[in-house]
Amino acid sequence: MSDAVEFLSIDGRRLAYCEAGAGPPIVFLHGLGGNSASWQPQFEAFADRYHLVAWDMPGFGASELIPL
Repeated sequence: MSDAVEFLSIDGRRLAYCEAGAGPPIVFLHGLGGNSASWQPQFEAFADRYHLVAWDMPGFGASELIPL
């Protein structure tokens, strides 16, 4: 997995994600208590043939919490 976390802004809040590889896309969604780093073994296994994206849910990892 790339060590570089990237960010995008949605409604003024930062959402973190990591991506690697090229080819057909695979999107990884972590469970509660996880973050995009949870998918490191899969990134290492599949980045040579797929475009991989893993996000940090709002309030997890490097993503900002969305207020209720």
